[in-house]
Amino acid sequence: MGEDGPRHRTARTRPGRGEVRAVTEPLPPVVLTRISRAGMVLPPTPGPAQSWQPRTAAERHLQGEVFRLDRVRRVLLGEVDRLRRTSPGGVAQPAPVRCPLTPKQLDILAGAAAGETSEDTSRRLLMPFNTVKTHRQRAVRKLGARGITHAVAIVVAAGWIPRERVTGDDAS
Repeated sequence: MGEDGPRHRTARTRPGRGEVRAVTEPLPPVVLTRISRAGMVLPPTPGPAQSWQPRTAAERHLQGEVFRLDRVRRVLLGEVDRLRRTSPGGVAQPAPVRCPLTPKQLDILAGAAAGETSEDTSRRLLMPFNTVKTHRQRAVRKLGARGITHAVAIVVAAGWIPRERVTGDDAS
């Protein structure tokens, strides 16, 4: 404690990074007692060109933690800013997922999306019926779908099959 009463808490940024601003809320006597019992010394109120220096190992540790947390805060704010700039409406959009299916499997699922049966698809693609069935089964398994309809829904929702092919307007 100083002669005029308890010292005031001072909030400041790192030296050279901003202005010093005093907080007028005094430290309670209980806190001052704990600080002095712990061997810590309250720093003198720094002047405009002075910086506070830690005197004990505990103060050095706390100062290091403050700087580390401040770096983390700045990184997180930068990431939030980057997401706001790169996504429409400030809402983060998920990264597009690469299609795990082969072009032939997509072509066969496009036929299923347009309402073709396996027989229709085998005639259209000039492939054996069993090969079409195998491609459908593998596509369902790769997508983790419950069936062919679910697989079609997944590929259409992901945009891997254009909507024109789902309605059967495609002339391929």
